[in-house]
Amino acid sequence: MAHRSSTIPGVVRSDSPVGQETFWRDGQLLVAEEAAENPTLPVELGGRDYESAGGIRRYRLPDLDVEEVVGRVRDVPELHRLVSVNHLFAAQHRPPWYDHPHETYHFANFEKPTPALAGLPPRALEPAEPSVAVGVLDTAVENPWVRSRAETIGGLTQDTSALPDDAAGHADLVAGVVLSGAPNARLVVGQVMDPGGLVEEFQVIRALARKELQECRVIVLAFAGYTADDTPPPALSAVLGRFGGDQVVVAAAGNGGHSRVRWPAGLAAVVSVGAVDSAARIRWPYSDYGSWVDIWAPGVDIVSTYRARDSAVWSGTSAAAAMVCGAVARLISEGHPPPSAVVRLVEQSIEYQA
Repeated sequence: MAHRSSTIPGVVRSDSPVGQETFWRDGQLLVAEEAAENPTLPVELGGRDYESAGGIRRYRLPDLDVEEVVGRVRDVPELHRLVSVNHLFAAQHRPPWYDHPHETYHFANFEKPTPALAGLPPRALEPAEPSVAVGVLDTAVENPWVRSRAETIGGLTQDTSALPDDAAGHADLVAGVVLSGAPNARLVVGQVMDPGGLVEEFQVIRALARKELQECRVIVLAFAGYTADDTPPPALSAVLGRFGGDQVVVAAAGNGGHSRVRWPAGLAAVVSVGAVDSAARIRWPYSDYGSWVDIWAPGVDIVSTYRARDSAVWSGTSAAAAMVCGAVARLISEGHPPPSAVVRLVEQSIEYQA
């Protein structure tokens, strides 16, 4: 049974235990191009308006229960992995549009960033000549120094003025860590996350279809979410599956402290990153974990850029993923092929005590 959000229109969540829900857009269906006109599709799409990106069509079907449509598609083998709801991911363990106000939710660092009292802020680094393009799919960039180092593409199409801004500045945090590890990186920032931390699957697909992102050697995705049946989200899986060879996609494992697989981190085409407390050499308690996590990296008390501040301190798997992204970009700039750069980092991955 699904429940519509009482706080944010258009958001639906599954009837699952608190913190384990799947979220998706109400009345939106993602269909692979090759399946859109298949006669066995249990819904008539002829004449329906749609948007297309990356070989995926997004249909807006306010008159239909898309979850029920997807349920019927599961009985059609040739369509099973070609039709899905438009999943929602988030930079939070429990997002601000969550319907249980008595339950706390957590920002991607599990606590709001605090001013940095010590440590070298990334902007103090001397930038080298930009050489490696790094894609950051996240919020809008606000920090002036990060903006000066980034090319911004696209943006959200919906009105976000009524949303909370708990996740505002998240891209600054991620970008600052990337530039700390790879000062010569050329950032390409695509806004797919709204100020409240919400990330729509089709927004990510649309961004990844852009030429600027396809030319990036490394891309970092610092958000995560579940699917109802714990299988990969079909549309995003298909699009990310085309990346590879001379490209690396890095994703945060998530901050729920669970072993249940989250996406997109759990995808085979993605390098998933969990967070450790490097000082104590133990897994950060809130980091998701499991055999699907590829690399463990520092993610506690990380100094980075943040909004109008010079620097801030934060923690989380977003920080750890940004750390790995920067390390991969640096190795590529030193002449290492992307696959060998990842292998090297996996071999050097911090061992932790569960």
